[in-house]
Amino acid sequence: MSSGGGTSHWVGHITGPVGGNAIFKNQEEQRRIDIMKKVRSGELDINEALKMAEDQGLYRERSVSTVLHNFHIYLCAQGKLTSHRLILQFDFELKAIKTIQQARTNKLCTFSEIYAYEIEEDNRVSIQYDGGKTNFEFEADMNDKSQIVRLLKNIVCYNDEVIEGEYDS
Repeated sequence: MSSGGGTSHWVGHITGPVGGNAIFKNQEEQRRIDIMKKVRSGELDINEALKMAEDQGLYRERSVSTVLHNFHIYLCAQGKLTSHRLILQFDFELKAIKTIQQARTNKLCTFSEIYAYEIEEDNRVSIQYDGGKTNFEFEADMNDKSQIVRLLKNIVCYNDEVIEGEYDS
């Protein structure tokens, strides 16, 4: 999409209800899942899925640069690379990092739980949490790794500023 001469990249975001009861929320969630399953099975392409979600009132546009960042990663366990390929998602609306595998989304942590990260040999990165959670270690290709590290650096710097502000008060 173009706006005011500059080019902006947009993605759709399938939204949940603003209010309502649990049954309504579950029905909308089920419709979202049904659409995702159709994409996964090849029954729909992504554009058809977005159109279907829009027709059902489940879709709104969001700017990629401000909301979601997705990266393909390989999970490391006990210091060794595994064959588990995941999507690592930085969600700036919810201020959380999630993993997505086989259409299942799992919240890894909130941004406020991250206190450090380590850049290790080759393409390995480790996210370190506050509060005794086990570190999350993964590998990504060089391009994704540099973008992930940039995002983590911004999150850690922001967290440090918030903590310093609490002590200054």
